[in-house]
Amino acid sequence: NEKIKEKNMFKRSLVILMVAAAATTSVSAKNFNTKLQEECRYILGDKDNGRYYSEAHGFSLGVVAGVKDALPADQRNSLYKRSLGYISNNACYRALHDRSSDSFIIKYRRAVLNLLKK
Repeated sequence: NEKIKEKNMFKRSLVILMVAAAATTSVSAKNFNTKLQEECRYILGDKDNGRYYSEAHGFSLGVVAGVKDALPADQRNSLYKRSLGYISNNACYRALHDRSSDSFIIKYRRAVLNLLKK
């Protein structure tokens, strides 16, 4: 029963990652990077500098779901049980305040992992 659960979780993670990859390849990486950044500003309440983009919103939630599914149980912290939206909002905040020279997509993915991992 545990092996079946693991297989299903792996399949789900794979599908989520494929959808996220398709979203990023459907537009240029630079353009999508900007869209994700504007989406994060929007969901954090900055309506002047932010904007809602459905593909960026789906990507942001897909990254959270994918990391949640892929993270081994012994590496999860208490935030793991929170909703996708809650984790995504916190990851957006961290990514927007990350001063590294990495692309925003990388900052967002790193923020999600850092939020969920012990």
